[in-house]
Amino acid sequence: MLGYADMLKAMHTIGEAAKELKIPKSTVRGWVADFGDYLSDNAKPPKGQVKRLDSDDMAVLWSVYFWRAQHRSKPEIYELLGTGERNTPGPDQTAENGTESNESTGDEQESLAGALVVFQGKIDDLTERLISAETRAAVAERELEIIKEAAEKPRGFWARVLNR
Repeated sequence: MLGYADMLKAMHTIGEAAKELKIPKSTVRGWVADFGDYLSDNAKPPKGQVKRLDSDDMAVLWSVYFWRAQHRSKPEIYELLGTGERNTPGPDQTAENGTESNESTGDEQESLAGALVVFQGKIDDLTERLISAETRAAVAERELEIIKEAAEKPRGFWARVLNR
């Protein structure tokens, strides 16, 4: 029987899960939030407490990873998780093993496709933020032009003297 300390060692933090999945911690946090209905209570503790992911939680995250690599939508992934289906990695896919084959396998391609999906999401987010920033900059430039024009026009006494 595992003691509490042994049980904690068997659980993953967000950082450890990210390392094993070879994805950013922010992606793991997002998946924990998005697919939390299928995770243990330890994965969704009250605010301020450390999230701990057990082996079942990791199976859910690996499944999400593989299905995102297959370009599955969130509703499709919810449906698959709801049926109890899980994809778990082979022994040479985990970061703990430390050995990697030089041959390109379908699993490696899926892994790369998953990483590509993650990066494409980040690119899309940054593109939206850039467009928003450019729009705000254009509005600010126009407001600055209006202020400059108003400052160049004489007012009151000088406007009457100069007949402007």
